[in-house]
Formats: sequence, C-alpha cells, structure tokens
Amino acid sequence: MTIVSPGTQKRDFTYIDDVVNANICAMKASIITNHKVYNVGTGKNYSMLELASLIQETPSISFIPERPAEVHETLADISETIKDLNWTPAFKLENMIKSY
Repeated sequence: MTIVSPGTQKRDFTYIDDVVNANICAMKASIITNHKVYNVGTGKNYSMLELASLIQETPSISFIPERPAEVHETLADISETIKDLNWTPAFKLENMIKSY
C-alpha cells in the first residue's frame, strides 16, 4: 500500500449507503432548514495507518512524501444532522471492509 507520509492523517470515512440515506432523510424532513448545510459522516475518524491495518493485518506500506497543504485531520460534526434530520450513520468502516 502507498500512504502519504507520515500516515497519521485522519479521515472520517462514510459508506455510500449512509450518504444516500442522509439525503433521503433531508428530503423527508418536516423542518424548514433555510438552506442549512448538514455534515454527513460517521463522527469517527481513522488514520491512514489504522485504515491500512484494517484492510490487511500486516500491511506492506510504501510511504510517499507529504503533500503541500495536506490536511492532518477531518471529522464530520454530525450532531445537527442527527438532531434536525433524524439520521444516524448505520455502517461502520470495520464491518464494511470485512464484508469485502
């Protein structure tokens, strides 16, 4: 696996079915959102090294140089999405990786 150095960057990975379900909840929402923006994610993030270990027990990793302006961490704040749209993520990254 090729990982951008240092591999500690964290991302909130969201399964596509959760994204679809969040959009359906938004369409069905009874509240008026006044063009509000809602975050869709899991509310949990994983480092690239953790992701590699989930995919392969002992991964063989090649590191490439860090990219300019690499974001170190992303994490969706889904609290308003849960409250306003009555949506919660249904899929866990670990389970979805194992299902493949």
